[in-house]
Amino acid sequence: MLFLAVTLGFFVENQREHYIEHRRETQYMQMMIKDLLTDLANIELSKAEKDRMMRFGDSLTQLYLSGKYKENMNYFYYYARNFSTYQNSFLMTDGTLMQLKNSGGLRLIRKSPVVDSLQAYDNMYQQFKLSQERESSFLMDYRDVMTKVFDVKVFNDMVQTYDIDMPNGNPPLFNEDKQLMNELLIRVHIARRNKVGSIRYLGQLNRKATNLIDLIKKEYHLK
Repeated sequence: MLFLAVTLGFFVENQREHYIEHRRETQYMQMMIKDLLTDLANIELSKAEKDRMMRFGDSLTQLYLSGKYKENMNYFYYYARNFSTYQNSFLMTDGTLMQLKNSGGLRLIRKSPVVDSLQAYDNMYQQFKLSQERESSFLMDYRDVMTKVFDVKVFNDMVQTYDIDMPNGNPPLFNEDKQLMNELLIRVHIARRNKVGSIRYLGQLNRKATNLIDLIKKEYHLK
């Protein structure tokens, strides 16, 4: 009888632990869905901002190549200054994932497809981060050439608040050396090309996040 009672006690305690772990697992998955929904919104914001920056770069390049930039210096300054800004960068909402990693909670996730999808999403984000770091580096290269081409007095008048205003009149460049202008637009071309890659990664992250949400809802019967 004593043996039976002890065995039954172990069984009940074991079942209780399993119940608690399964409950925690479901709670983590609900939190994960919230994080992923936040990511989806921020991904779209970042994509829109990168598209906007690319349009400024395209306008700057086309205006110069058209040969009409000298009579449209206000636009040339405006496009150039806007392209130099740091845009809205996407940062993964990783609070739940970090909790799972740091506490060893990944072992709680019994659904191997969910674990695989989580890791694939995280791996894709790490690749995107490298692309975004290159973006910052290319932007700094572009800014270095800007210091030799544009007049700081014009830029100072353009940025009186947070917004960038188009300058009045037709202000001249500080330096119109042909080789320097070519270097400036090469930097625009390189930075723009990297933005294309970053946007592609954001699209892949969007699809992975969407699929992961659907998978979690299916596996854990969540709405």
